[in-house]
Amino acid sequence: MFLRKTVKVPYKDLLQIEFISAHRTPTRNRIKFNYGNKIKSLRFLTVAYSDQYIEFVKWLKSKNDKLDLKVFPSNHIINHKIQEVYGFKYREIVKKTL
Repeated sequence: MFLRKTVKVPYKDLLQIEFISAHRTPTRNRIKFNYGNKIKSLRFLTVAYSDQYIEFVKWLKSKNDKLDLKVFPSNHIINHKIQEVYGFKYREIVKKTL
C-alpha cells in the first residue's frame, strides 16, 4: 500500500544528496534533510543523468550552499563531473595513516 503524503522541506533544511549507481540496479538518488528534530531521507530513481544531473546539483547548491554531495561508487563519471565544477575539495576526505 502506498501512502499519499506530501511533505514540504525548505531548501535550508536539505543536508545531503547522494547519487547511487550500483551494479544491476537502477540508478538512485537519496536526499537527507532535517524534519522537525530528526534527520529523514528519501530514496528515489535518479532525477537526471550526466550533464543534466550536474545542472540539478548546481540548482540545489544555489538554494543551499551547505548541501553535501556524495557519489557512489567514487570512481563514477558523475563524481568527476562534480569535481570539474566544485574542485576536488567538494567533499571531505578522511585520511588514515598507518
